[in-house]
Amino acid sequence: MLQTLFQEQTQNWETYSFAHLEEVRRIVKRFSDALYERTILDENVRRKIQAYLHNQATTSIAAARTQLNQILKDEREGILQTVNHYYAETLNKIRQDRLIEMLTEHLDATATKCSIGYHRPPIAAASLAQKISLGNEDQAVFDIHDILKAYYNVAMKRFIDNVVVQVVERCFLLKGPLTFFNTELIGGLSDKDLVSLAAEDYVSSTKRNELSNRIDRLDAAIRLANSF
Repeated sequence: MLQTLFQEQTQNWETYSFAHLEEVRRIVKRFSDALYERTILDENVRRKIQAYLHNQATTSIAAARTQLNQILKDEREGILQTVNHYYAETLNKIRQDRLIEMLTEHLDATATKCSIGYHRPPIAAASLAQKISLGNEDQAVFDIHDILKAYYNVAMKRFIDNVVVQVVERCFLLKGPLTFFNTELIGGLSDKDLVSLAAEDYVSSTKRNELSNRIDRLDAAIRLANSF
């Protein structure tokens, strides 16, 4: 019963966490595009580098999604357990608050009777115990409610931390497009890869060669004119 109800409580965790991861991906992409546009002025080179890094970004986000699925499965389908002391403290507080509320209602009812002329009988411990005692079914319901309420707070904080640290930071940001394009990457590229990334395309190369030849002919014509 506890595990089934906890799965009901956490059914939106998948929607919210994947939406958060997608928002991080969009922000990183916008930042990366703006950064490359500012630092790589050659549009052709920039386009090639972005295409080359796209595969790495795809791999990083896929790894982050896989990790997130595993964390969701561990939290929602695993054994409900924790060693966090906050759970026990919260559970005790919930039960104490309920006990105080029940005692307060009983004492208030007794005080009301006295205020309308009734003689207030002495409050015995046995009477109080009888008023706050619960049947087996009610006790089971309250226990399930209290356990889930206390455990949910602990599990939610743990889940959020794992999403931030394990999914977003480790799987995507630290191994994604913001850090992948660095000096180690460039140093490890083969000559063929470097040429494919930074070399001029055929149209630009042809145009550059044509302009160089025209400049050479112009220089020769100037030298010839100066000789006369």
